[in-house]
Amino acid sequence: MHLALGRKTAYSIEALMYLAGRDAEGSCKAREIGEAVDVPPQYLPQILAGLVHAQLLRSEAGRDGGYSLARPAEGITLLDVIRAASGELVDEHCQLTGEDARPGHSCPVHDTWMEVRRTLSAELMSTTLADLISARPADADTPGASTRR
Repeated sequence: MHLALGRKTAYSIEALMYLAGRDAEGSCKAREIGEAVDVPPQYLPQILAGLVHAQLLRSEAGRDGGYSLARPAEGITLLDVIRAASGELVDEHCQLTGEDARPGHSCPVHDTWMEVRRTLSAELMSTTLADLISARPADADTPGASTRR
């Protein structure tokens, strides 16, 4: 099993961290976000649109518009971001047969897998964007800046 965040999710987290780090400065242009977190230009509109659709970002049109957090960093969980970028954390299919998991399913790993899913979801739900920012190393040069150097 390979459990990892995809690029879209990582870019989404980094973009939100960048905006949270400059929240008092007001809205921010897409180009600035893309440059700050090193998002390829062709992916940036898709990433930002998904975050707006999930109500994690607010988009303001016009010359003075841009993007800003839709709610405080303390109110955005890591699970919110993962769901916005990638959909549900773990699918509802049986891990052995690929069939739809259902109550009373007799798969030998079903109960264990569902418990793992609940535990992982709970941990991600209890971790906020503010937690990620406060855990960032002190030598990080830019809020939300990419760790891919």
